[in-house]
Amino acid sequence: MNADRNWLNTGAQTRGRNAFWISIILMAAFAAVSVRFGFIVVTSGIWQSVVLFVLMGLTAFAAGISLHLSQRDSVDKGMGIAITAVLIALPVSSLLIKGLGIFLGMTQLIGISVVIALTIAPTVTIRWIGANLVSALLTVVLDLFGNTDRFAQQTARFFVPVIVLFGLFFFAFLFLREFRNFSLRAKIVIGILVTGGVALAAITYIAIVNTLGVTNSLSNRLETSVSLLAEEQLINTVFTEADLANQSFGNIAEEVTGLAAYWSNLRERGIALGEGSYWDARTSLVQLEAGHYGNSPDDVSSVYVPARVSIDDQLVATLNESAHLDFYAPEVLETHSSILAVYGIDPKGATRYYPNINLASLLPPDFDPTTRPYYEITSPLFNPQRIARWSIPYVDAAGGGLVVTVAAPVYFGDEFGGVVAADMRLATITGQIEQIRIGQTGYAFMLDDAGRIISMPPAGYSLFGIDPDLINPDEYFKQTVLAQGTEQLQSVTNRMVAGGSGLLVVDANDVDTYVAFAPILANGYSVGLVVPVSELQSAITVAREETRSQIESAARLAFLLLAGMFLVAVAISLGIGGVIASPIVRLTETANQIVAGDLTARASVTSRDETGTLAQAFNTMTSRLRETLAGLEQRVEERTAE
Repeated sequence: MNADRNWLNTGAQTRGRNAFWISIILMAAFAAVSVRFGFIVVTSGIWQSVVLFVLMGLTAFAAGISLHLSQRDSVDKGMGIAITAVLIALPVSSLLIKGLGIFLGMTQLIGISVVIALTIAPTVTIRWIGANLVSALLTVVLDLFGNTDRFAQQTARFFVPVIVLFGLFFFAFLFLREFRNFSLRAKIVIGILVTGGVALAAITYIAIVNTLGVTNSLSNRLETSVSLLAEEQLINTVFTEADLANQSFGNIAEEVTGLAAYWSNLRERGIALGEGSYWDARTSLVQLEAGHYGNSPDDVSSVYVPARVSIDDQLVATLNESAHLDFYAPEVLETHSSILAVYGIDPKGATRYYPNINLASLLPPDFDPTTRPYYEITSPLFNPQRIARWSIPYVDAAGGGLVVTVAAPVYFGDEFGGVVAADMRLATITGQIEQIRIGQTGYAFMLDDAGRIISMPPAGYSLFGIDPDLINPDEYFKQTVLAQGTEQLQSVTNRMVAGGSGLLVVDANDVDTYVAFAPILANGYSVGLVVPVSELQSAITVAREETRSQIESAARLAFLLLAGMFLVAVAISLGIGGVIASPIVRLTETANQIVAGDLTARASVTSRDETGTLAQAFNTMTSRLRETLAGLEQRVEERTAE
């Protein structure tokens, strides 16, 4: 009995020593985590971090109480306080921070079970382990099914596992050191659970890794396909819009070129047209007070002759020829609503203008049309190719808005005979550009061949870092975007001005943004489309969310299955442990009876395995021991009788 008492005293001392060190580790770990969340409170002020700071601090305080009580031989009471605090703190943590529930639940199930085994009296161990199992399951379930808007600070999600793994390593060290003192049944159960758990963990890990690998591969393929589709859609859109604008500009240029060819063909008809059978300048021209000439506002077209020009036979013949443009030019105006005016100018400055706005009454007497930019760039000196040329955009003085002029040269053989020009309203094309919508916030813009703004929404000015308030609203078309914005944007605009096309991803105010651009071949302008990458890849975001949801659902199901399998494994291991250990326990009890002096005690033989053989051998040994003792008693009696 003294030996039993000594063994009991040693067990109590061991549990007290384990409780002392475990309390220190728990207090240090939770205090460190509390400090970390306190730092997050100071830097971010997130309310979840405030609650976690207080919760971890209270748990560390509970561990401190446990440390104090363990030094006063109140191990069960002290560890009960500490374990209770942990069993409350971890599920509450899953309500506040996401992504750690499975890790915390598994480590809690293992670590706190070890703590219970090392410090709690055997009579209440099962109850504490059951409470720990319920708490661990709750920790995982609350994380899997909790609100998605929970705290997700990445540094905390890294810091907490490091601290937990450190504490788990120390608990494992104490567990292995005390393992030899566990009962045979406990060793058998632990052995079955560890081997089965390792196998199950390995299978689960391989399954998860393979599943994630396949999922990531499919997700990457999907993202690549969606990205390519979005980029192709954007490129097709910008080329479509550029082609539409190019068609509009090209049609006007073709009409002007046709009018120039028509005027040239009129000269080939000879003197008949020049004599004025349709319209005669000799009778139709009227000299105004300032010396310049005009015609009646009732004519089809307006005629203007500068005061410095003398009316000679050659000029009269030229004006009479150009009057036959009346049969072509008005039709051009009716066909193309974007054309404000069509007019022809000869080298002397005599002008025929459609529609008839009584041009001579509007222009100064010394106005020289041949000095206008569109005339000069179309003249032989600057246009040896004899092609239609486009002027720099300007604001129409008559209220036509932003206008651009296209002019084509007129040649009579090799003789330059003037130009035919058309003023085109850009509002029609810029209106189409402004209506383009890509994604939620995407927009389009247009530049001319010098990088000047033809059409630009407010977001475009912001993109290039231009303050529109500093630009005269009537002269916005003089603002160039060259050398504006980031280097990436400057590369884009340089390529646009050079007539290039393409699709680039640029950093626009820390947002990855697509910029697609294509040229308008008719006049060298360029159309650009701007849209954040995320808006064209919304399908990827949806797919990611669906994938994440499916993975979470699969994780929940897998966890429930694993939890069920674990409970079944515990029950089976307890049953197997009982089956294996029970004969040995009964044999031990029989041996204790024999030690107490009862030589008639016999071990029950219930199987034919090693334990049954051992029980049979034990019974044989007992029988022989009784026979030996009986023989000795008989000899003693005989000797006594002698």
